[in-house]
Amino acid sequence: MGIFKLIDFIENLILSIAWWIIIIPKTMFVTLFKPTKISSYISAQWRLSRQDRFKNGISPILFFLLAGFTPLFISFYNWSNVSDFLISILHSTWGTETIIIVLSLFIISGPIAFAFVLLFLQKKGTDKELFEYLFSVQCLIFTPVLLLISIGNIFYMFYFEFVILFWYVDIIKLVVSIFIFSIAFLWFIIAESIVIIQHLPAEKYRHKTISTILVFIFSVCLWIGIVLAYYFILGWILELLNTAIIA
Repeated sequence: MGIFKLIDFIENLILSIAWWIIIIPKTMFVTLFKPTKISSYISAQWRLSRQDRFKNGISPILFFLLAGFTPLFISFYNWSNVSDFLISILHSTWGTETIIIVLSLFIISGPIAFAFVLLFLQKKGTDKELFEYLFSVQCLIFTPVLLLISIGNIFYMFYFEFVILFWYVDIIKLVVSIFIFSIAFLWFIIAESIVIIQHLPAEKYRHKTISTILVFIFSVCLWIGIVLAYYFILGWILELLNTAIIA
């Protein structure tokens, strides 16, 4: 029976990969060009049973990991340079592996922070189902941003051998990369503002524009706070481990 289970697993894996190749670009296109539909799409899925959700699509968390998180880390193919740069900023002796963990926590903390703030505004306490819904919405928002950043990063870091003699290549790469990063940042602000407005209780927050700005700023501050907490906790743990090893 073991060999048949293995064959069945491989078959399902191949089918899943083939389906992801089809559905990920479609989901990315719809998310990028129809950010107003993100919340309604997740809401429609949430009205279904847990087993029936995203049967003809892809889970937002899986979409986030495959189309956003993974490409971003692939784009940093020269991790030694990234590690040296961050270590110089943080004045830390952390290794490359630790830097990767910190960046991973930073990326994942974004959707968590925005989802938590929106959950708090609903005044429904710690509702796990509502948090999962809001976190799924945030995963769809963050994924295109991470992908655009990955494209800009790869474009800038790519080595153009066939035009290496031209001095203006670095300038072109820098300008195009900054343009791509700007689009990603602007799209994120627009999409996040739309989602915040859609989830603000109308009877409590009448001044939508001011409320949206405050919610956005508070979410970013919470995001930074979570990352700083990770940073200090991880640094404390590493310091304890180093002390124990030396002792």
